[in-house]
Amino acid sequence: LKQGEAGQLSLGMFPVAPASGTVAPGASTTVTVDCSAEVPGRCVETIGIEISDRQPDDPTISYKIVAEGCYPGINTTDFQAIFEEHSLCRTLDLFGAQRNAYAEDERVFVFGPVLAGRSVQARFKITNPFRVPCDVAISARPRLAKTIAASPHQACFDVEPKKASIPAHEHCYATVTFNPITMQMYTGIFEAVVENGAANSKSRQLTFELRGEGSLPRVSVVKPLVRPT
Repeated sequence: LKQGEAGQLSLGMFPVAPASGTVAPGASTTVTVDCSAEVPGRCVETIGIEISDRQPDDPTISYKIVAEGCYPGINTTDFQAIFEEHSLCRTLDLFGAQRNAYAEDERVFVFGPVLAGRSVQARFKITNPFRVPCDVAISARPRLAKTIAASPHQACFDVEPKKASIPAHEHCYATVTFNPITMQMYTGIFEAVVENGAANSKSRQLTFELRGEGSLPRVSVVKPLVRPT
């Protein structure tokens, strides 16, 4: 039991105030117990109310106080859950026409070829598997921030919502829109960062690359063959 501020005692992560006082006959008072969890873990304490000059055989009034300190976080390792609406592969097929697929080794989500001037969307599942709610900041941006100023066409990735409050053991979906303007390859970064999460925890941040290609429709004439004159 540690003496805290004036009239306050500290039991582990529980500040108790007032620590002592006088209650007039027929009156009442309130003892406030707060919880200030600075580190993760379970804390169990017992608080006792000692009445001075009481009968010796009257028992002491006691209460057990239990709390658990937790850091907020999100799922960053279960790719089957995050990309449940898309295909998963171990690595990119450089010669295949992959679209709406996530490559685990490269940590890249591929939109594939998209008609320039049109947009497509992909949803990613953001899950809070922990016992406390969490606030998440979500962004989809070009791979290099300076490319926005150099080429406005690079800013072709957008995401909604940009902030989400996820209750314990619940989830939300982040929808990324890819809108290519010209015929070229586009790359971006998707990030979901937990506010007030543990700095070195894997559950604090989900990050992966976005790739897409702007293209135009075309046809090839197979028959009749063009003959020289």
